[in-house]
Amino acid sequence: MACSLFARVFVALSLMVPAVSADEISLQPNPASILQGDVVEVTATMDFQTPVVGGGFGLVYDPAVLTFESFTFDPSFTANFANTGPSPGATENPLASTFGWFLLNSPTGPTAIGVFRFSAAASMGSSDLVTQGLANVPFAGQSGNLAVTFGDAVVTVPEPALGQALAAGVAGLGLLHRRKRLASRS
Repeated sequence: MACSLFARVFVALSLMVPAVSADEISLQPNPASILQGDVVEVTATMDFQTPVVGGGFGLVYDPAVLTFESFTFDPSFTANFANTGPSPGATENPLASTFGWFLLNSPTGPTAIGVFRFSAAASMGSSDLVTQGLANVPFAGQSGNLAVTFGDAVVTVPEPALGQALAAGVAGLGLLHRRKRLASRS
């Protein structure tokens, strides 16, 4: 009976404690749909509620659909940070970005880390962009490693629009008809 009472009190107290938001890395592609040869910029953002000493993440993507162009750390993010990101044209998959700082009071709340730039390598398809932890550079706080939620996004290279293909076909038929008409006059 005493054990049951203790369990009820514990549950009641735990419901009174506010939930702590998860520390996370997220991605936002702009635009989410591109044509072959076009460029998409994917902003990586950290939203940490726990002060962090440093860490890193990898970004996995489909190189048959997207070609990595560059990564640029956000200037406001790098003010107090040591960082390394993938070099322009890097081909490793995952692309690794690591960062750390010497201040114990790291930013908390949403903070832009930087921007990945990709071009569409294929004429159509889609690529999942998936962030993941790096075993050799885990996110660490003052009291040890942090549990981080890693986000993902999708970039699509759609089939060229039917309207564009139809317009090109009609224009081709018009040119063919004109050639025939000019040839019949001669």
